[in-house]
Amino acid sequence: MLIKQIQFTNCTEEELGLIPDFLEWLIDNMYMKLNTKINRRKITLRLKYLMEVPWINWNKKTDITDTQTIMECIYDSFSYEEQNYGLWVLTTNSNVILPNTTTSFDRIIRFLEYGDIKFNATGMFNKLNNEYNYHKINNLWKTFILTKYGIGITDSKLLTD
Repeated sequence: MLIKQIQFTNCTEEELGLIPDFLEWLIDNMYMKLNTKINRRKITLRLKYLMEVPWINWNKKTDITDTQTIMECIYDSFSYEEQNYGLWVLTTNSNVILPNTTTSFDRIIRFLEYGDIKFNATGMFNKLNNEYNYHKINNLWKTFILTKYGIGITDSKLLTD
């Protein structure tokens, strides 16, 4: 699932080298926004239902996944890669498997995001995408390079979807 596309422009060589560190830091910040009491409660309310749905292939019915495991999988599923020069994509990694299953965690993320007939959507990732808009990500970039590496004024800009 696509979370965010970010294009870095007007970056110096030193700033280009900082992009992966920035994206790791950004992922940590995004995860902190997702790992709230409200979102954890929404997941907890859906756990029993997840044990019964046919689209999850459980290895053992007795192993019940808990909210913390789901949250850890969300964090583990965040990934990033460079698509073109300067264009980086934050996505969820479809190779992450929900523990005790053979099911890709992307299916759980889609269920949480969009819901189904029995449960409404949580919209967790949509809210996250809306919160991390162009202005916020640019400010975070400037804060990151200033606080972590002491680079002052920069001409670089980030363009996001």
